[in-house]
Amino acid sequence: MNSFYFTEESKEKREQRVTLRTLFFGGLLVVSSLYVTIPLLNALMATYKIQPLHSGWSSSIFSFCYAVGLIFFGLLSVKVQRYHLFLVCFIGMTFITPFISLSPNYVLFLIFRGIQGFIAASFAPNALGFALEWFPVEKKVLAIAWINTGFLLAGIIGPFISSSVLNLWNWQAVFIVFGILYFLMLLFIFYHLPKTSNHQIQVENQNIILQMKELLAKKHIYLCYWITATLLFSYVSFSTFIDPFLKEQAFTPTTIFNLKLVGMIGVFFTLASNFLIKLYGKQLVLRSGLLIAIFSICILAFLGSKWLIGIAIILFIGGISVSIPANIALIHEWGGKHKNLAITCYTVILFIGASIAPVFSIYLIEKVTISVGMIVLSAILLSSFTSSLFIRPRNSSKQLKKRDKI
Repeated sequence: MNSFYFTEESKEKREQRVTLRTLFFGGLLVVSSLYVTIPLLNALMATYKIQPLHSGWSSSIFSFCYAVGLIFFGLLSVKVQRYHLFLVCFIGMTFITPFISLSPNYVLFLIFRGIQGFIAASFAPNALGFALEWFPVEKKVLAIAWINTGFLLAGIIGPFISSSVLNLWNWQAVFIVFGILYFLMLLFIFYHLPKTSNHQIQVENQNIILQMKELLAKKHIYLCYWITATLLFSYVSFSTFIDPFLKEQAFTPTTIFNLKLVGMIGVFFTLASNFLIKLYGKQLVLRSGLLIAIFSICILAFLGSKWLIGIAIILFIGGISVSIPANIALIHEWGGKHKNLAITCYTVILFIGASIAPVFSIYLIEKVTISVGMIVLSAILLSSFTSSLFIRPRNSSKQLKKRDKI
C-alpha cells in the first residue's frame, strides 16, 4: 500500500518536472524568434540591398504581429484545450520558420516574419494559463517563474544561437536550425506534455465586453497592469541601453560580453520567487524587486567602476525577474472568476510594452545621453513602485469590507 502511494507520488512529481522543463524550453525557443534577427541585420542589408533603417523592420513587423496574435490567441486559449493549442503553435513555427530563409525579396521576408510573430504569440498566454490551472497551488508561482526565466533568457540565447549559426554558415541557416528546434520541441510536447489539465473549456454566457467590464471594475487590476506594462518594457529598454553605455565606458568587446553574460545570473533570481513570496508575501516581493531595479539603474547612471557595473546589471535583471512572478500572482488573485481573461490581458500588455521599448530606447539614445535615458527609465519604474504601494491582497480587502459591515 505504502509502496504504491510513493510510486504514484513520485510519478506525479516526475510529470510536474517534465512539464516544467517543457514550458521553460518552449518559452525560450518561441521568444528567441523575436531576437534572432538582431545579429543578422548586416547580412540582410547585403542580401536584399536595403537601408539600415529598413533592416530594423525585421524585428518591428514580428513585434507588431506578435501583439495582434496575443489578443487573438489569448482569447482563444480560454475556449479550447491548451494541449491542442501548444501543438498548433509548434506545428506552425516548424513550417513557417524555414520558409523565411527561402524569401526571394525583402517584402516576402517581412510577410513570413509577420506570420511567424502571429503564430509565436499563441505560446505565452497558453503557457501561463496552463501553469496556473494544471500545477498544484504550492507550485504555481514556481511554474510561472520558470516560464518567465525562459522568456528573459531568450534575449541572450536567441541572438547567441543566431550569431553562432551565421558565423558557421549563413543567415538562411539560422531559420532552418530554428525550424529543426521547433520540430524537436513539437515531438517532445506530443509525447510528454499532459494531454489533459484542470482547464475546463469555458463557454460563458457573458460576452467578452461584460467580462472585461467586471475585471476592470477592480482598481487593483489597473495598478497591476501598469506595473506589467513597465516590467518587460524596462528589461528590453535596459538591454538596448547597455551596449552603447558600456562602449562609452571604453570597455573592450570581450569585457562587454563578459559583463552581459554575468548579468544573466540575475535571470535565475526568478526561481527564488516562489520561496520569497511564501516567506514575505506578493506585495513585499514586488516592491522589493522594483526598488532593487531602480537602485541598480542609479548605480549605472552615476558610477563607472567595472565591478559596480557588473553588480548593477545582475541586480537590475534580478529585480525585474522576481517582480514578474509576484505581479502575475497578484493579477491571478484579483482576477477572481475571470482569472484566465486577467492573465490574457497581462500577457498582451507585457509584450506590447516589450514591443514599444526598442523605439523608446533608440529615440532617447539619439536625442539625449544614455545616462539621462536611464534616469527616465528609473522614473518609469518608480511610478510602478508607487502603484504597488496601493495594491492589497484580495483576501484582506474582503476582510476589511466584512469588518466595516460589523
